[in-house]
Amino acid sequence: MSSIVDRLLGLENVQIGEGADWGIRWAALPEYWVLFLVIVPAVVLGTVFVYRRESRSVPDGLRALLTGLRIALLALLLAILFQPVLFVETAVTKETAVLMLIDDSLSMTFKDRLIDKDQREKLARIIGMKVGPGGLQELQQQALDELSRIDLVNRALTNADLGTIDEIKRRHHALRAFSFSSGISPEPALGKMEAKGQTTALGDAVLEVMNETKGQIVVALIVLSDGRSNSGLEPANVARVLAERDLSVPIFTIGVGNPSEPKDVDLSRLEAPEVALASPDGREGDFVNFTFALKSQGFEGEKLPVFLKTREGSEEPLVVAEDSISITAKSQEQTVTLRFKPRKPGEFVCTVEVPVQDGELIRENNLLTHRLVVAPATIRVLYIEGYPRWEYRYLKNAMLRDHSVEVQCLLQSSDQDFPQEASRGLAPLTEFPVERHDLFKYDVILMGDIDPNGDFMPGSKTEKLFENIVAFVEEIGGGFAMIAGTRSAPRAFRNTALARLLPVVLEDSETESQEIGGTRTQSFHPKLTPAGREHPVMRLDPDPAANAELWEDPADRREGLPPIFWFYPVRRAKPGATVLAVHPTATTPDGNRVLIAAQPYGRGRTLFLGTDEAWRFRLIRGDRYFYTFYGEVLRYLRGGRLLGSKRYEIRTDKASYAVADRVQILARAYDADYTAITEPVYPIVLDAPSGQKVDLELKAVPNKPGAYEGAYKPLETGAFKLWIGPEGLGGEKERAFAAFNVAVPMREFEDPTLDRATLEALARQTDGAFLPLHELDKLPAALKSRGDTISVLTKEDDLWDSPLAFLLILLVITVEWVLRKMARLI
Repeated sequence: MSSIVDRLLGLENVQIGEGADWGIRWAALPEYWVLFLVIVPAVVLGTVFVYRRESRSVPDGLRALLTGLRIALLALLLAILFQPVLFVETAVTKETAVLMLIDDSLSMTFKDRLIDKDQREKLARIIGMKVGPGGLQELQQQALDELSRIDLVNRALTNADLGTIDEIKRRHHALRAFSFSSGISPEPALGKMEAKGQTTALGDAVLEVMNETKGQIVVALIVLSDGRSNSGLEPANVARVLAERDLSVPIFTIGVGNPSEPKDVDLSRLEAPEVALASPDGREGDFVNFTFALKSQGFEGEKLPVFLKTREGSEEPLVVAEDSISITAKSQEQTVTLRFKPRKPGEFVCTVEVPVQDGELIRENNLLTHRLVVAPATIRVLYIEGYPRWEYRYLKNAMLRDHSVEVQCLLQSSDQDFPQEASRGLAPLTEFPVERHDLFKYDVILMGDIDPNGDFMPGSKTEKLFENIVAFVEEIGGGFAMIAGTRSAPRAFRNTALARLLPVVLEDSETESQEIGGTRTQSFHPKLTPAGREHPVMRLDPDPAANAELWEDPADRREGLPPIFWFYPVRRAKPGATVLAVHPTATTPDGNRVLIAAQPYGRGRTLFLGTDEAWRFRLIRGDRYFYTFYGEVLRYLRGGRLLGSKRYEIRTDKASYAVADRVQILARAYDADYTAITEPVYPIVLDAPSGQKVDLELKAVPNKPGAYEGAYKPLETGAFKLWIGPEGLGGEKERAFAAFNVAVPMREFEDPTLDRATLEALARQTDGAFLPLHELDKLPAALKSRGDTISVLTKEDDLWDSPLAFLLILLVITVEWVLRKMARLI
């Protein structure tokens, strides 16, 4: 029945329930004096006046009835014009709520050590430890020190004996918990929370949680944090912004951590070479320097031990260098260098480490890792020359005498039965090595003034040879250098694949025909570029000023290198190339003519030497500078090959990451014939700091045979290692690895102490209170107890446009019309 009435009245928004108060208000009702002094009299008197003029034959009773019906009709119309609205008021009881914000950023992983004995015992009781009359036992103290801040919060909130959560719920009915770091997350697993957030946005979290719960009656907000807000709204501005948004609420802050300045050792900015050379007897090879920055606090006047360790594969780390560093002042950065000489080739993970000192709060920043490839001191070189020019004669002899070089020469102009020269123990070449498996065994290819169509060239396979040389540099990381000559190189290679390797752009043939050969009567000294002054290839003397004087002999005192007479004119260097030396006077529209230039190409390196007169360095000076120059050339060109294995390469986009960062992994893989592997996925293995081995898969890169890529998200700190290639006997030498380090984000590392001042100010500005975690038991009493809140809920619905109103009007009009018809008034 009520539903029929509701439909007649047109009620959609309200329903009159038990205990509800209801009434009618008029949305467009005029002033009362207008209604009763003007409108009502006008309606009544007007209607009476009209019906008095009707026919005298109408009985007085009928006339009165018709008058009443006409007044009722006008009254209904006026009622509709005055817009009656039905309202219903219902009393609603709302529960009060307490909100809780729990910091789960990475700074909550720190392990504090409270010095005050009473505070330690109070904290132990808060987290549920049984403290006897004699205080904490030694094992209990050790266990307490091993708990992180988030561990302490977990135990405190779930301590049944303390009952903080139950007491808050008993007093305030509802407790809603959120975790926060860069944002908030509802309903964290209390007692099982983990701290992984990379930033702490305390101010933003307070605003977000209050907006999230808008409409609820919030009596208090509890914040458990160390107070180290490092992003978003400043906590000092929270109270003002809450008031502006009508969201003010008392905030009770619970300080988690130690406000005392902690002890800490911080290592950073490790610099070390990626490649070094070694020989088993230790006579050849490099000393490797590891330079890094050390900063500490709390150790002033003490000495800290520093160790350099190396580890190959699964072997135990070996200490190869150590030192004791005197700490002079608080937070003063000191530069430390440790050095050692590798004794054997291999791929090593090197660590610079200061053992964790007693009382240190942060332990993850005591160690730095670096990947070091130690290669055999021997460099394998293929040297192809067109004819026995002076450069060839002296360079060939230099390499044959050098025990760190294994060279095989191929002289194009020699007879077929001429025994080609090679280092002792190597077979002489009888033909140009064309196939990849023959070519890729070398580290460096030196190409002189050869004729691409001359003797010893593979004829129809010449272009294949050139493509394989490009692949040798681009894919395997080999080195390639072209030494210009007056006959063929480099102009004969302009339209071959080898032109891609050159770091210079050649002139067109017409210009070359006019300039090639230059003149051998005008001498000059090369001019070093700023990059050339720093480049190892051009470093003949360790002193920069003396080295520049050697090359340029600026005062022409004949104290430098002997002058050069001939050079090959090129147009300019390619984009991305490094110009090391230029002609002092010969120019093009792009600048001085390039003499020596180098560039990275794919994984390898290439170099162009625009003269064949480095042999002149021997005049007066002997072999010293000639041998040094080409020795540095070979070492530079070999660098790209040493950074990866022969068949496999793996690397990451960075050497260091923060927890949960995306580690981009790039790799290359070739089979035994150095043909690119084309499987859609390729497996790799990750060694985690915990000792766990994780199998990962990389996906093939489209349109790049042999190239693979993937990603990994580390969730723990420490040194990681990625392996690619087959395990087991025969495969270990072919394996490659990449090492990277994962640490806590620097924002969370900058100051790990409890920021008590920020938390106290936030509580004071919002009429709350601050409590340290060891006084958490006082929190329920600090919260003002408030019961349920009763509020009135009002709902309204229009009556003037209801179906019943129109039905009543229709009914009155119909009855009046029928009566008038019967009285013959129509």
